Amino acid sequence: MLIKTYLYSNINNTTMKSGVLKSSWTLVGSIVGAGIIGLPFVMQKAGFLTGILVMIIICLLMTLINLYLAEIVTSTKEKHQLTGYAEKYLGKKGKWIMFIANISSLYGALVAYIIGAGYAISAIFPGESFFYSIIFFVFVSIIIYFGINIISNVEYIFSPIKLVVALLLGISLLSVIKSSNILVFDIENILIPYGVIVFGFTGVSAIPLMNEELKNKNNLIKSIIWGMVISFIIYFIFSLGVVGALGNNVNEVATVSLKEFGSFVNIIANLFALLAMGTAFLALGFALKENFLLDIKLKNRTAWFATITIPLIIFVTGITGFIKILEFTGAIAIAIILILIILMHNKINKLRNRIPEFHMPQSLLLKGVIVIILLGGIFYELISLL
Repeated sequence: MLIKTYLYSNINNTTMKSGVLKSSWTLVGSIVGAGIIGLPFVMQKAGFLTGILVMIIICLLMTLINLYLAEIVTSTKEKHQLTGYAEKYLGKKGKWIMFIANISSLYGALVAYIIGAGYAISAIFPGESFFYSIIFFVFVSIIIYFGINIISNVEYIFSPIKLVVALLLGISLLSVIKSSNILVFDIENILIPYGVIVFGFTGVSAIPLMNEELKNKNNLIKSIIWGMVISFIIYFIFSLGVVGALGNNVNEVATVSLKEFGSFVNIIANLFALLAMGTAFLALGFALKENFLLDIKLKNRTAWFATITIPLIIFVTGITGFIKILEFTGAIAIAIILILIILMHNKINKLRNRIPEFHMPQSLLLKGVIVIILLGGIFYELISLL
């Protein structure tokens, strides 16, 4: 009911104000990264309609959890990232569980972006993807050093471009879509795309950053909902076009598969992939840096160094399983974070030190269902790794 009220009753000139748009694009930029490039592969494996069902469920689930976190952030006077909020509401043990899960998820995402960006660039220019990954890494690492204003401006400029390019790609592939590629539903495969889709819709690290960007905190809920809606549209159109056109020929890095449609489509698709992963790397890289700055109390250069070195080390050691990184990160590390956010939200009535601008319902039944889904995903992923 809360989502319906804000999405349909408040679509007016206020929604289009610069602050709401800028904040929404920050969430879109954080969400739409390596996930969109991996989605067509797992959705094709599961059956496209199966994948769409999972995508809808996960998008709704992630929207709720983002709103829970938004209430946590606006109920707290102090500025934190996820680790600091976990310490306040769950204590020292909660802090360190969150810290380990959060940096694992962020490092996993950054490694995936490094890998995917290299593949995207090498699909356009001759040369090894490893070399291009290193160039990409150096460029975004330098940008991360300079802070929030640069990140915010980058997202505000480039996130709308992601939407436009995704629409153009989807439309350009409509004429070659085969119904046999998309009219596939198999309930037995419903867990196949789970981890990648959870990864793809995760933007919780952007919520504290969005709160900083917005002067009027009442707009945070609208920014979150619009960010999730825009992200879903991008994912749906892109996945429909790629799976519908390519069927079983979808590569793990989906844009690399589009070479057969000519050099123009190939260049646009892989530039889109590079843009998506680049902006997501910046958003999540800065969120990780803030974790070290605000919650571990490291100095700026040390926090930056801790942010960029681990992904580089993991990458150069030869980790190249793009989809496996997305699955593991989404189904396990991110799931733990989401469960902790729900547990934190249960404590805000007792431990908040600020009256928030909005309240989410404390439905134990709804939260229990979400936790069961997340625990089931963790169990499934662990079993699949054996």
